[in-house]
Amino acid sequence: HLAIDIGASGGKSFIGEFSDDGFDLREIHRFANAPIEMDGRLRWDIEKISRSIEQSIVRANDEFPGSIDSMAVDTWGVDFGLLNSAGGLIENPLAYREPFVSSTVDRVLTLIPPEELFFRTGIQHLPFNTIFQLHAATGDAGSSLNDAELMLLMPGLLTYTRSRAKEVDHTIASTTQLVDIKTGNWAFDIIELLGIPEGIFPEIVNPGSDAGMSILEFSKSKTITWPILHTAGHDTASAIAAFDLDKDDVYISSGSWMLAGCVSDTPLVTPDAYSAGLTNERAADGRYRILKNVTGLYLMQECQRAWRESGEESDTVKLVEMARKARSFGALINPDDPSLAAPGDMPSKLAKLIRQSSQRSPKNQGELLRCIFESIAIKCAIALERITGAVGIMPGKLQIGGGGAKNELLCDMIAGASGLKTIAGPFDATAIGNIIVQAASVGGIESINEGAKIVGKSLQMKTFEPSESSDWSDAKKRYLELYE
Repeated sequence: HLAIDIGASGGKSFIGEFSDDGFDLREIHRFANAPIEMDGRLRWDIEKISRSIEQSIVRANDEFPGSIDSMAVDTWGVDFGLLNSAGGLIENPLAYREPFVSSTVDRVLTLIPPEELFFRTGIQHLPFNTIFQLHAATGDAGSSLNDAELMLLMPGLLTYTRSRAKEVDHTIASTTQLVDIKTGNWAFDIIELLGIPEGIFPEIVNPGSDAGMSILEFSKSKTITWPILHTAGHDTASAIAAFDLDKDDVYISSGSWMLAGCVSDTPLVTPDAYSAGLTNERAADGRYRILKNVTGLYLMQECQRAWRESGEESDTVKLVEMARKARSFGALINPDDPSLAAPGDMPSKLAKLIRQSSQRSPKNQGELLRCIFESIAIKCAIALERITGAVGIMPGKLQIGGGGAKNELLCDMIAGASGLKTIAGPFDATAIGNIIVQAASVGGIESINEGAKIVGKSLQMKTFEPSESSDWSDAKKRYLELYE
């Protein structure tokens, strides 16, 4: 099975296979992905992303000729493309960090009170959610929404470029804040109230559904044709499908974002859940991912970009080691401060925030990164405490998957801040979960749960034990005094 896993900062492609010996994963392609400025706005270059997908298909076919059973694409949430009546993409999709997409949030929340919107959809209010993007487009005179016949969220759009399938799966649909939490279908009364054209919304299907055939003609004599599926299109949903979680375990899907939560048979749509900023996104198996979004390694990535441009140290391994050696429990920041959301000179933005809070300023790169890591760890720990308290469970273990699981310093900090035994891995959880959903669909394994258990036994994980020191408890109290 070929998994195309595309994030907001890069993409990777993997071949995964289940056998009597367990699970095997091989990376075959890696490519850059970032929004670019077009017409004065940040957009995704769909043609470039599509070429990278085609390169992945060619490489997979070269390495495994005739042995690919299926392929599927997962991406980040909320962003979408609009197609015209001829089936063509009208313009490159706006990126969720483009300021315009959140320009009418206040207007939406006057039309629909925020509490009511949460109780209808179960989704946390984030200013870049699809609901706000589409509403902003209704007031833009030159908007492509005026010519749109169909809206496809990113994994659906990229699947469409391969097979012309016109559906989206329920994991990615749930990120829009436009799906009724009770019915699982589009909340058309809300859509109508906001003046969004009802006819542009696609059918919502289950992960693992058939999306037709991917046909790639890359020479006059050679065509590559494979079945393509709708996997758990939202990358976090795919990642969690790869976690071998017991009933009361919790997780963090780590990367540019840290998504901390648990999986539940039923959504948590209560006043306490609303007050805590929790969200109820759909899981690959139809359950609910009750979670909190926390800004993650995006902060480090933006610091690295600024340091690279100024000629300072920007190597990840060296920077993490500098943070390891730096003074602990210095300044703390709120990773989700609105001033940090847009790309820019992140070291300067962080320094300004720290000065404004009257804390001691970091003296070097190591101290600044340690500030970032400790702040992320604390905010994730607080999120997990509130989620498990609201759901009414005593967490067993914490599993951290995704790219952030490679950062052993951060994982150790999260274990300390949360007080939970922490398992780090799998690193490529999203691609693995994508493959698990495919394999369960075509019959290679019995279920998503069985796939996660096989993966857990096949891949090496690292365990971090929580610290018995009171330092983390003291730091959490200080964080809450500063920011809540």
